[in-house]
Parts: sequence; C-alpha cells; structure tokens
Amino acid sequence: YDLGSGVGRAVLHAFLEFGVQRSVGVELASSRHKQAELAWRRLQAAGFEDWAGCVSLVQGDILQEDCREATVIFVSSLCFSEDFMRILALKLASCPDLRAVVSLQRFPDGINGFAVGEDWEGLEMSWMVGKDRDQVRAFVYLAVHGTGTQPPP
Repeated sequence: YDLGSGVGRAVLHAFLEFGVQRSVGVELASSRHKQAELAWRRLQAAGFEDWAGCVSLVQGDILQEDCREATVIFVSSLCFSEDFMRILALKLASCPDLRAVVSLQRFPDGINGFAVGEDWEGLEMSWMVGKDRDQVRAFVYLAVHGTGTQPPP
C-alpha cells in the first residue's frame, strides 16, 4: 500500500519490480489520482491487461481507507503534521497483517507493535531530480510479532 500515492509511481513500480500480489495506492487529490489511473491504463494497454486485479488506485482519504489486509505500507509523509502522523500510527497499529511501514517522516510516538528498523538514506525520489539525494531519508518500522501486529496466541 502507498498512502498518499500521488501519480502512482510507487504503486506501479511495486507491481512491476517486486511481484507483489496486490499493489494499492490511495491519493486524496483528484488531479494526481487521475494521472495515476492514466498511467495504469497505459501500462495495461502495453500488455498488462490480464493483471487488472493486481493494482488498485483509490481516490480517497488515507485515514478512511480500509488497509487491514496490507503487509507493507509506504507513506510519503513529508507534509503531514505531527498530529496527523499520530492518528495515522493508530490506524496502522490496527492492521493485523502489517509487517513493515516505511515513512519519509518519523512517527512522533512510534507505532504500537512496531520497532524502529534501520533508516534508509539517500533514497532516489522523482521529485529530487538534479538535487542532492542524501537529503532523502526513510524511516522503517517493523512489526514486533512475526508477520503481524498482534501477539502470538
């Protein structure tokens, strides 16, 4: 899942490169969502029409979207307030199958049921073209209890 998926680059990249069973993007802005849908239609027309059920692009509020089946979530959170990040952390902590969260901003109080993993530095982002990539850092949160956030029985 990509929460705040913009024009769908990460969603489509995950589908193409990593062989995920399902890649989902949620974007609030209708203009960016429409661009993501256009990119997906072009990809399908280029030979991926049989994979239609593998990619879902949703225009909506990430706090309202049901992401309980997510196993990995990416959040391009640079513009989110600390209060929003706290609310999002509560939502993510309730996802039973979630194994990892990658965010471009730290969650102020962490995510319940997750440990802070190793930060990733120097990430390449499309909006950083021609700029110093060392500025982009991601914060990784890993589920503490095996494959999900719930403790084992």
